[in-house]
Amino acid sequence: GWAYFSASLPAVDEDAVVELQLVSPVGDPDVFLASASMPTLHSFLGADVAPNVQGATHMILVPGGTIARPGLVVLGVYGFCCDDATFLLAVRRASDPPVLPALGAAPGALPSLALALAGSLLALA
Repeated sequence: GWAYFSASLPAVDEDAVVELQLVSPVGDPDVFLASASMPTLHSFLGADVAPNVQGATHMILVPGGTIARPGLVVLGVYGFCCDDATFLLAVRRASDPPVLPALGAAPGALPSLALALAGSLLALA
């Protein structure tokens, strides 16, 4: 199933990054990005559908001119099957350091533009 989140990008027309990190030892969530509407499997501006490993971070680069600024982005996280998944999701400026910590590392302070979210997906039957 889907879990949806929204974030506002500032008026500054610079690159942004969406980060997804699998926290649970099982599951394989994919992240999709759209502008002002919910992404679907067939309609999105960017996606990362690579296989997930616990603690690995997957990223989508959002070039500065892709979305009108200021603007709303909608992030959709989709779990195809088999296992429930717990994940962290963050949006940050591309010029800022990664927001999500390496597996086992303590999280640091968030940059002022960063947005960090946590979510869960239930497996589809």
